[in-house]
Amino acid sequence: MRALSKKLGIAGLVFTTLVCLAVAPGTGSPAEKQAVRLPAVAGAFYPANAGELANMVDGFLAAAKVPEVKEPVALVVPHAG
Repeated sequence: MRALSKKLGIAGLVFTTLVCLAVAPGTGSPAEKQAVRLPAVAGAFYPANAGELANMVDGFLAAAKVPEVKEPVALVVPHAG
């Protein structure tokens, strides 16, 4: 990754990421976009109640200690697969 970031630079990595996101799947018809998969394990690994889950996630985010990062080390980019 370091070799790639040195060759492309941050701007190149950002551009590549944006291009990948622009051609990502999920750009089908409006009927396809409205289909929502129901949760298969709600209540097993996380609360089944949406309000409880939202409160849990908010608590995790409030408690998170985020260090200051001067230069990105890696990018997490969604992909099909």
